[in-house]
Amino acid sequence: MLPVRSKKMSVVLCAVGTLGLAIGIGWLPWRAAKFPKPPTEEAQPNQSSPYRNVRAEVHYVGNEVCATCHPSHAETYRHHPMSHSFAPVAHGSPATHDDSYVSQSFQVDGFDYLVEHRGSVLVHREARRDAAGKVVAEAEAEVQFTIGSGAHGATYVVRHEDYLFQSPISWYAATQTLALAPSHQQHNLHFERRIDDNCLFCHCDDARPVEHSLNRFQQPISSRYGIGCERCHGPGELHVQRYKKGGIHSGADDTIVNPRRLEPNLREAVCEQCHLQGANRVLRRGRQPHDYRPGLPLQHYWTVFVHRAGSEKLQRAVSQVEQLHESRCFRESKGELGCISCHNPHALPGSADRIAIFRARCLNCHQDTSCRETPERRLALSNADDCTACHMPRRKTKDIAHAAITDHRILRRPPADFGVQKSVASLPDDIPVPFYLESSGALGADLDRDLGIALTQWPGTQQQRALAEQALSLLESSLRNWPNDIAGMEAKGLALRLTGRPREALQAFQDCLSGEPEDEFALLSAAETSAQLGNLDAARSYFRHTGFAPF
Repeated sequence: MLPVRSKKMSVVLCAVGTLGLAIGIGWLPWRAAKFPKPPTEEAQPNQSSPYRNVRAEVHYVGNEVCATCHPSHAETYRHHPMSHSFAPVAHGSPATHDDSYVSQSFQVDGFDYLVEHRGSVLVHREARRDAAGKVVAEAEAEVQFTIGSGAHGATYVVRHEDYLFQSPISWYAATQTLALAPSHQQHNLHFERRIDDNCLFCHCDDARPVEHSLNRFQQPISSRYGIGCERCHGPGELHVQRYKKGGIHSGADDTIVNPRRLEPNLREAVCEQCHLQGANRVLRRGRQPHDYRPGLPLQHYWTVFVHRAGSEKLQRAVSQVEQLHESRCFRESKGELGCISCHNPHALPGSADRIAIFRARCLNCHQDTSCRETPERRLALSNADDCTACHMPRRKTKDIAHAAITDHRILRRPPADFGVQKSVASLPDDIPVPFYLESSGALGADLDRDLGIALTQWPGTQQQRALAEQALSLLESSLRNWPNDIAGMEAKGLALRLTGRPREALQAFQDCLSGEPEDEFALLSAAETSAQLGNLDAARSYFRHTGFAPF
């Protein structure tokens, strides 16, 4: 592999930030877990699912085993974007082997970006020039993986030893151009932005992070790339055993989850495990990312915070679930309408069939004569009489340049604004609230703990210090109940930093390390806090323990 190479790039990095770039202050890692790791019994309280494959001891079998009995679904799904959501560059991608992609270059803020093919190796380059055009700093890295199928875009992963980083270069399908990666547009970390299990969770079934690290992975990183059958149907071990025995089976099959047969909230949770990103997702206490299994309530594993009514942040790239819940169609269907009412998870409609297929979905509930517009007017607006052209228009996203999303509010007369109606009176207007608001009240202290963690993750808000103070109160109460909650201790350290108490923050990070000596987030936070306090020797010691040495 071609490692990251640089020429005086440290000079450039120092020009755009401080040691905070290395740590990503305001961001908390979730607790990494190997996949497929069976959930602990604590992580699955009061299971009442009729499906036996939600149990902790049931194992995954892999896509190829599923394909032996379900070849038609397997074949169509091989062409679905979800099956190509993460892959090595060598496997090919619409955004890695096209000549127009490779020949492009662009400039941003005085940096030149270029893509090169060197035989079978794909290389991304970044360079800084002086006023005379002379290169004064440069870096390059071999691209190892693509994240994203290329249908809407793709971002790229470079690997240095066992550590994954995001390239600053991304591909945007709508414009067929290269540009700065979404996460780099507000804060360019060049080749230093870490790729963690958070990034890969919704793109890859079995990424294997090293426990307590931020972006280190076991090799090979994955044995099954993309999203597979069992991500929606649950582990298939019992199902395979049932049919290997032969014979005729009658009645409902309780060995494998069929999302269509789940009650509405559980059915929607299957999609929401990835498509409900919200403003922030906080992993519940004692949980691991892959503990959730289809057929179980998602809110037992994640607290998802969403933006309030009127927030333009609902016009983000992944906000369709929140929008759908504001739809009158969704609310009045009493659970009949859901994601898979319109979207076939096994096959993506071709461009020639898309309009007819989605129009037919609308006419399952509505009459052709229901539309207030005359047929002539409708055909003038869309010559294919496309319902979505008026009621689910495409809109530019607020968080990703060169990208658009379909408005899932399904409004009769869609206005320009976006918004949700959920609210909690005690929080400032721009602070997100729990998505599962109706069922959150029973969580009690657990919800306070999750809110405390979440409040440390919006450092850009105007009420930053006040929110950190509120977070600190919630976290200190939570830690009295659960003193060994590492994620809570990490958040407490951040809250103390945000309220201007670095010495107390350092003690909080040291408390984390007394419980988890290899916790890389706590090590880097302790290093930065020590440097802030002027103790560079201690900062170097913490940094060296992670293998990261910025000075």
